[in-house]
Amino acid sequence: MADLLRRIRDGPADERRNRTSMDGKTRLRLVFSYLPDWILTILLVGLVTYFTNFEGHKREFSLTDTSIQHTFAVKERVTFQMAIVYAGAIPAGMILLMALLWRRSFWDLHNGILGLILALALATAITNIIKGTVGRPRPDLIDRCQPIAGAVNQSPYGLANITMCTVQTGHIITDGFKSFPSGHSSFSFAGLGFLAFYWAGKTHLFDKNGHAIKAWIALIPLMGASLIAISRTMDNRQ
Repeated sequence: MADLLRRIRDGPADERRNRTSMDGKTRLRLVFSYLPDWILTILLVGLVTYFTNFEGHKREFSLTDTSIQHTFAVKERVTFQMAIVYAGAIPAGMILLMALLWRRSFWDLHNGILGLILALALATAITNIIKGTVGRPRPDLIDRCQPIAGAVNQSPYGLANITMCTVQTGHIITDGFKSFPSGHSSFSFAGLGFLAFYWAGKTHLFDKNGHAIKAWIALIPLMGASLIAISRTMDNRQ
């Protein structure tokens, strides 16, 4: 425990001693070596922006399917803006504190922020692409749809489609066909999961010193991501 407290107070002094100084050319080459990562990150952010507004596929559904007859929750427990704060801004702030105040390394800050943004962008891009192509109805689809009076499932297969709805355009009905996979869940586990592994790496979680407190702290972000994912089922979104 004394060793852990010393490292938290003073930072990893042994790692700072092992750092080697670099000349200007070497530093410049190292900076440019990260250029492909930033380009990929920027492209992924652009892809996320495009597929966020992409209407996508709208799968047929049954008007008598009780699994999609849940009430539409007007007020979400965790909005996506709140998820951005919990899984984006807070991990970025924690990385900032650990990199500059504890490790005292701007380079470590750069790598941590780059990894966080890349993880969030990659997870969100993959999630939105799958959402738009799968078109799975949310549990509250019927409430979003507001079927026309006397609407019944079509014969002979017993399924309905969006033409049976009084609400056929707009974000509410479009989002009603984006149940899988959960954007909140993937975004939260990408950001808070990255923070958990970042903490684990910087504190040498898997060393042989047996500091259980490090493991418990690493589990806090993962628990937060789990609670955000659970909130989606409470709001009848998944």
